[in-house]
This record gives sequence, structure tokens and C-alpha cells, in this order.
Amino acid sequence: MSILEPLTNAGCIVLASSVEPAALPNKTIVVLGIARGGTSLAAGALHHLGVPMGIGAKAPVFEDTNLAALYENPGGIQYSKLRSFIAEYDQQYGVWGFKRPSILKHLPELHQIFTNPRYVVMFKDFASVVNRRIVSGLADKPLENLRDAWHQYGLIMNFLERHRPEALLASTDKAIRYKDSFLQDLVR
Repeated sequence: MSILEPLTNAGCIVLASSVEPAALPNKTIVVLGIARGGTSLAAGALHHLGVPMGIGAKAPVFEDTNLAALYENPGGIQYSKLRSFIAEYDQQYGVWGFKRPSILKHLPELHQIFTNPRYVVMFKDFASVVNRRIVSGLADKPLENLRDAWHQYGLIMNFLERHRPEALLASTDKAIRYKDSFLQDLVR
């Protein structure tokens, strides 16, 4: 082992809660982040570790659009259907995951509905995210997209500060570079 190895920044920070994980038979692992910010990387890792990511959630994005439709509805969040859907997943899977960047707009409400939510929060540098959006044909105004990325990360930070949930904060770039370390932190 190199003398500098203990100083390696693998890019993950664990925010712990006061609840013992063993005391939670059911839980939802919610992947947070901004679009093009690494959420598919985390959701794919969870999927390959055996965590169900929802009906129809498949590579490369691993998004459960059926569940998302219940809160993305133009008429507002369909609370009773959403609670039923989540209860069904809890019954069927016990531990399951969900990923959809649009969740940020509804995070405080959904935090109250998910069963024992635990969060994996992916962070990626703004310039990289905006460039990815431009390359994908989803954006053509870099400064407006930088501002949007800043705002979305602000929503995440406000949520984390207000609710203090158990969460793994991870650098997308470091997760790619230090895969084993990221996976070890993910399964804790």
C-alpha cells in the first residue's frame, strides 16, 4: 500500500440517520441527481446488485415511468394511487429502488410517501452536465443550462438540509474511477 493511499478521495460521503438499518424490513432506495448527472449509473449499479428498480425499468436509464406518471400528472400528484403502488412494491420486494430526475420537483412530498427512504445522490460538475445536454440535443443555451443545473442541485441541498435523511453522496466521476469503492458504499 502506498503511503498516499489513505488520502485517496473516492468521492463518496455517507450521511447517516439515527435509525438502525436492521430495524427496517422495507425501504426504498431513491436515486437523486440532475438529468445527465449520473443517476443512471447509480440506478444501473443498484439493478446489477439485485435491487428491483420498478416495472419496466431497464437499461440504459432504469426509470420506472409507471410510478413517475403518478406524480408527473398535469392534474397533480395522485396520492392514493401512489401510496397503493408503493405498498404493492413494498409487499412484493421489501427493498426496492426508484430513479427519475424529475422527482426533484416533488421530493418533499414523495419523501413522506416512500417507505423508509434512503438516498443515493449523484453529483457531477456543471460544465460536464451542460455539455452532455448539448451533445444530446437537449440544450443549446449553455448559460441557461448552467443556471438550471445550479437550481436543481439547490433543490437537492435544501431537501438534505431540511430532512437530514440517510444518504450516500457520490461524485459521478469518482464513482467511475473508483468503481469498487463506490459499490462498497452503495451496499452499506
